[in-house]
Amino acid sequence: MRNPVDISPLAQPHDRLARHFLASPDLAADFLRNYVDRAVIEKIDLDRLRLESPANVSATLAERLGDIRFSTGFKGGGRGTEVFIFVEHQSRPDRILSLRVVEYVILDFRARLGKEIPREGEKIFPYPLAIVLYHGERPWKEPLRIWDMIHSVPGLPGGLLDIPIYLVDLADSPAGEIKGKPALRALLSALRAGSHRELEARMEDILRMLAGDREDLRFPDWLQALSLYYLSLENPPDGLEAATRKLAAIMPVKEAEKMTTSLAEKLVLQGEERGLERGLERGRAEGRAEGEAKGEAKGEAKGEAKGVILVLRTRFDSVPEKIRERVGTCSDPGQLEAWIRLAASCRSLEEFGQSLE
Repeated sequence: MRNPVDISPLAQPHDRLARHFLASPDLAADFLRNYVDRAVIEKIDLDRLRLESPANVSATLAERLGDIRFSTGFKGGGRGTEVFIFVEHQSRPDRILSLRVVEYVILDFRARLGKEIPREGEKIFPYPLAIVLYHGERPWKEPLRIWDMIHSVPGLPGGLLDIPIYLVDLADSPAGEIKGKPALRALLSALRAGSHRELEARMEDILRMLAGDREDLRFPDWLQALSLYYLSLENPPDGLEAATRKLAAIMPVKEAEKMTTSLAEKLVLQGEERGLERGLERGRAEGRAEGEAKGEAKGEAKGEAKGVILVLRTRFDSVPEKIRERVGTCSDPGQLEAWIRLAASCRSLEEFGQSLE
């Protein structure tokens, strides 16, 4: 079978795989039940777990966070949302993780204030819980409490800005100790193997593990996600043929070949996404630098505007002066974010131009 596309590592393969599986409330609930402090999880109603949109997160912060967020309530509580659970995925230790979690929570609280003004005595902020899934090469040794990074003053209160963060450290867990439903075990085993440079050797075992959920309607989608992860991380010299051989461990060769044909299409699309991500980041960086050089306070907005234009230029070669002028004079972060998404998905410059009117 000929390799129809060039295989090169995709952007952030660990993040893509983790989000693909853990965005499902049932798998997220299985993960929480098996790996987070039982005394905490027993108080939370996992049957009401609901995936929330990360739309309230700024573009800059979203690039650094896993942005898998669920809302639910405490057992015995009312129907309203009383807790949100933020699942952060980490393939490397991060010394300032606790600060980023605080940033995330504050952004969420500010977004809620923008939607409603609390009445006297009313509580509108849910209880925040942060779960860190870590699978790096070495066990996690960084602080998980922001208080551990703040200078203490004798006689003054401690625990400033502390938000509960629960660490799930797969780095120091033997592969055989991974628990949960087949799909969850396959995900966590793949992430661990990927970080420990064992994915090539363990891939067929991981696929057999996933096959335990063969009757699930999401099974083909999970298979493709794992195969993309393998291709992106290992980048085998024979590309899709290597993926076919791995898939043949749990399905007939003809079916495996059919699936890898679909994989080729996904690789092309994700390669295009990666190019747009690079262009967008380049535009933001150039805009920030230009704003700082001119002493402008709105360098970030200028960076977003430059990113919009660069994405359009990457896709359509040239951008009309009318569009460049309209985008370049916009300072509304929300509008610029919307235009960035549209620039990456619109079918023509005419379609994009209509959104400016």
